[in-house]
Amino acid sequence: MGVGSIKSTVSRVTCIDIAKMAGVAPSTVSRVINDSTRVAPETRKRVMKAIHATGYRPSQAASALPRRRHDTIGLVSEMVTMGNHGPELIRGISVALTDSGHRLTMNMVPERMAAETLENLPLFQSVSVDGIIIDACNMIGDIDSVVGRLRIPVVFVNAPRPRPSNTVMPDDELVARHATEYLIERGHRRIGYLPGCKVTHSSHALRMNGYTQALMAHGLTPLPMWDVELDYRPELYAQRISILKSHGVTAVVTYNGIGGALAVRGAIETNLRVPQDLSIVACDFDPVAQFAFVPVTCIKLDRAQMGKLAVEMLVERIETKSQDITSIFLTGEMVELDSVRSL
Repeated sequence: MGVGSIKSTVSRVTCIDIAKMAGVAPSTVSRVINDSTRVAPETRKRVMKAIHATGYRPSQAASALPRRRHDTIGLVSEMVTMGNHGPELIRGISVALTDSGHRLTMNMVPERMAAETLENLPLFQSVSVDGIIIDACNMIGDIDSVVGRLRIPVVFVNAPRPRPSNTVMPDDELVARHATEYLIERGHRRIGYLPGCKVTHSSHALRMNGYTQALMAHGLTPLPMWDVELDYRPELYAQRISILKSHGVTAVVTYNGIGGALAVRGAIETNLRVPQDLSIVACDFDPVAQFAFVPVTCIKLDRAQMGKLAVEMLVERIETKSQDITSIFLTGEMVELDSVRSL
């Protein structure tokens, strides 16, 4: 191959090629080229290494084009008072934004806010954003119509129901199935289920379905509290555990880690020992579960990872102008603590 051919090959390297080699967004490559201070040192090193390796030279015409992006991502999040979901999600989003070079602006909204009011949030009135992450599983109304009117890329986190695209959320049915199978593998045959405190989110029905499917697949009888919506009062958990125990259960699956911790307390209040008399597995980790009187075995759904994945998905939609990206469903990992014994 002659010198002219080599030069021709090098000239075809694009900003997107450099971004792929360095594992960053094209906008990050642009910031490195323009010597922006909003790029982490390690990220800058990766980009410069890719640039040197390819001999990439940015187009002067392209660098002179007016900027139309704002390098800012918005977050709309419900003010959830229980659990560590929100703080962990924001932590993951913040870490991912450091790598991508975007800024974060956010609005906290009340639970069960009307979707139609989304457009009137200060986030859209006073700040220009390239896209938004929505973490509002209890929003009321036709959120899809509102999102369509925004005319910017949107990614949902923990949406109120599974979506085929532009969403990062747990695979709730599979999570509950794994929690139940964990108990079955340890010899338990009479396993109850304690639901969460709200029924508006699809995760409640899906987790109960996963529990039921696991038992029926092994020829076992489900024993869920179908007709009850628990709130987080210890006396209610004690009552339900007493009822389940009267049906001969040796283990229970709880909707989440808070429920797992309350199940431990409820068992103790009904003179049951955990795990000797009752084993407990929670479908969703929460810090309170590991600090319960008996630390509860949980399936951990990493909310920080969800935040990171949501940013990556949104940045990809912004950079490629993609209409849709296939949703990501997390299955979590088992955190084995002290609340389960083998029979």
